[in-house]
Amino acid sequence: MKTVITGTLLLCSQISVADVIFSDDFESGKASSLWTDLTSVAVVPLPSATGRAGSAMRFTYKGNADDTQDAFAEARFDLKAEYKKLSIKYDLFVPENYIHQKPSDRIDNNKFFRLWREKYTVGDHIGASMLSEPDGDSLLGVDYKLEPTWGISTGIDPKGNFISAADRGKWLAIRIEVEAPVSATQLGAIRIYKNDKLFVGTNKVTDVEPGEQGWRYGYLLGWANSGFRADTFLYIDNVQIEDSVSQKPKPPENTLVR
Repeated sequence: MKTVITGTLLLCSQISVADVIFSDDFESGKASSLWTDLTSVAVVPLPSATGRAGSAMRFTYKGNADDTQDAFAEARFDLKAEYKKLSIKYDLFVPENYIHQKPSDRIDNNKFFRLWREKYTVGDHIGASMLSEPDGDSLLGVDYKLEPTWGISTGIDPKGNFISAADRGKWLAIRIEVEAPVSATQLGAIRIYKNDKLFVGTNKVTDVEPGEQGWRYGYLLGWANSGFRADTFLYIDNVQIEDSVSQKPKPPENTLVR
């Protein structure tokens, strides 16, 4: 049984559970007003292959026989305010036919999520990306600017088996935690948990804009540079976004979890 509140935008000052910004279980049959742009994404009844009843967001990655053709499915959101700490939780269903290939053009990074403050290409901008590994599996690495003046780097120090044979045809519990940098010496953090275990993370997110900033806008999944040879449907359910992070230990200062 789902336990999150359907399609309701909750500002912290208006609710008793102060750290919940938003939650959506899609049981209304449509996306709530938090979702500002759904590209190749629709709220649909879940098929029996997912082993779950009810509705969820379906991300449709169209297949193409040309392995240099990308695919795209993305759910954008607006939190209506900036937050210095965020926890994004949701269930992700991986279909049996999921194959993350390395195409002939060798460009295989697929977006997992993004967050930004005001404009997508300006200022603080963080996320994570998946990269291909043998047998069509996916690595996962974090995305941020290694130096404040550089462009964003993708898939930094990825860890393998984020999506593997054991994950196909199953739901994964995902939790993304981010903490904004404060200064050039007080850096920010990204931590991504898979099935309640810390999978990859860093405490080295650079301070791109002077002073402490936060995040307001973002998206889940997104552009797939690897493309897909067959139509591939991923599902996201039970989204909850909070303005706090867990008290679990962070990864060591100078390394990413491997």
